[in-house]
Amino acid sequence: MTRPGGNGPDARPPDAYATPDDLVSLLEPLRRVAGGAGALIAVSGGSDSMALLVLVARYLKVCPSALGPVVVVTVDHGLRAESGQEAASVAQSAARLGFEHVTLRWEGKKPATGLAEAARDARYALIAGLMRSRGMQAVATGHTRDDQAETLLMRLARGSGVDGLAAMTTVAPLPSDPELSIVRPLLGLSRAQLRGVLARESLTWVEDPSNADDRQERPRLRAARAVLDSLGLTPDSLALSATRLQRARQALSAIAAAFLTSPAV
Repeated sequence: MTRPGGNGPDARPPDAYATPDDLVSLLEPLRRVAGGAGALIAVSGGSDSMALLVLVARYLKVCPSALGPVVVVTVDHGLRAESGQEAASVAQSAARLGFEHVTLRWEGKKPATGLAEAARDARYALIAGLMRSRGMQAVATGHTRDDQAETLLMRLARGSGVDGLAAMTTVAPLPSDPELSIVRPLLGLSRAQLRGVLARESLTWVEDPSNADDRQERPRLRAARAVLDSLGLTPDSLALSATRLQRARQALSAIAAAFLTSPAV
């Protein structure tokens, strides 16, 4: 289902990162990793990735050559009849903003179980192949503070330790190819803020029906949002915990490295 930017109770908060200084700060991690060799921008058509596309377009007006060639990529998993049309819609939006667009398709038989995990693995493998073919080091995704909070809760439910509870970092190895990097510049922003970006631009986005499928873990967490908020487990507080756990993980890693490299007594 396609929704117009600006519809819904949380769709018109103040625009996020509208000033040049804010844009430069927001996208500095992507610039640093891209190193001028170019970057992929992964856009599914959902509100988060569409907002990322808009913010990158704004950034390139301020810093035209900062990233090198930029290519927008959409992965069509072929799991819904509408997916091809949605990829075409992203291509049209990318073209209006001046970007090259590539659609990658997950071909072949799909598994009967573990479909979400298989789709994720296929998506990253396809993206890695395109990055390699273009000589790029970085792909940017639209993961948000809301995603960070959900990831922390999902890993807490599995009994994860410090590494797992540190959740997502802004820059990390691409799961399918650790020599390449995934960059998540929007981890500090909420989904509501990003929909404010789209409202300002009068852009539409796609609502994936799987986001309301309570057989999946993330939709169940979203359905419990009001209860979690009432307990103080808000996206802001959970994301803050993830940040502090990342610092703890870094400190432990530094201590371990120092111990392993110190001369034997």
